[in-house]
Amino acid sequence: MRPGLRLARLARVVLLGLALTSGAGCLDLVAPEVGPVQAGPTCSDADSDPSTAESFAALLDTILDPVCGNCHTGDGVGRRQSGFDVATYTTLREGGNRTGVGIVVAGQPCASALIDKIGSAPSFGGRMPLNRSPLGAADQQALADWIAEGALDN
Repeated sequence: MRPGLRLARLARVVLLGLALTSGAGCLDLVAPEVGPVQAGPTCSDADSDPSTAESFAALLDTILDPVCGNCHTGDGVGRRQSGFDVATYTTLREGGNRTGVGIVVAGQPCASALIDKIGSAPSFGGRMPLNRSPLGAADQQALADWIAEGALDN
């Protein structure tokens, strides 16, 4: 075999290998992890602190708007792609294209897609918030407790 042909064949094999290995990462574009996964609460439908009520207004101000709102409100990429909008109680409860009202199942955090998506190994798509550090265990628990308490508009 001529050296030029051997070099051309080698170049094709290398390019094919690069394409295949980089392509595998492309399958995970919606699920990149940033930072260490923090241990979230073990899923339980029970309220972790029944003496303290979680309020939607407080969660909106402290977690949903500052952490999720950049992508999942207005013209954010998350809202455009998934249809999920955290701007208001009503839009959050409507869920997204894939989850619908299953985003929050009142009284059942373990059946709620919202809790699934912020956990370390969501059953579909990537962990949220996408391309950012995971929510801390306390924030995950606050959202789970709000759902366990009935996911009220309070």
